[in-house]
Amino acid sequence: MSNYRKPFDPNHCAKYECHPAPTPPPAPDPVFSKAFMADWNKRRNLLIDKINLAILHHSQIDRDKSRSAKERSQSKEILGALEHNSDILSYANDKIQA
Repeated sequence: MSNYRKPFDPNHCAKYECHPAPTPPPAPDPVFSKAFMADWNKRRNLLIDKINLAILHHSQIDRDKSRSAKERSQSKEILGALEHNSDILSYANDKIQA
């Protein structure tokens, strides 16, 4: 009886763990930690608030006809720079959140 073979049992390996299950690969580390993201969001919100206030202020100066042409022109330049900074901030935020 030394040549006797048991009938094939498909559940044998599952029951007796002949072959250990492959371990899943470790989860990738987040690029940015939660603490960094919380700090980033806080700083981003403060910057957005400051930029929006400055845009509001300079758009009021730009519309104020009692101001000198030079002052209004400087205000337009500042508005352009502020809007550019706002776009850069949005772009950076999108890249960090992705």
